[in-house]
Amino acid sequence: MKIKYIGKTSKLTLINGKIYNARDCGKGWFALIDETGEEYAYPPNLFEVVEEGAVEAQDLLLKAN
Repeated sequence: MKIKYIGKTSKLTLINGKIYNARDCGKGWFALIDETGEEYAYPPNLFEVVEEGAVEAQDLLLKAN
């Protein structure tokens, strides 16, 4: 899925207004690769969903090939 960060900008972690590819990592939290280049889990109140299922569909295509 694609989510937009709506919290305060921190150049080391997340940028306000930036759209990130994410996956649901349980309990409503999102796992995404932030500005550090590493994957971390973040709470849902920091984001708004822009597009549901985009990453999952991409993963299925990669597995099929």
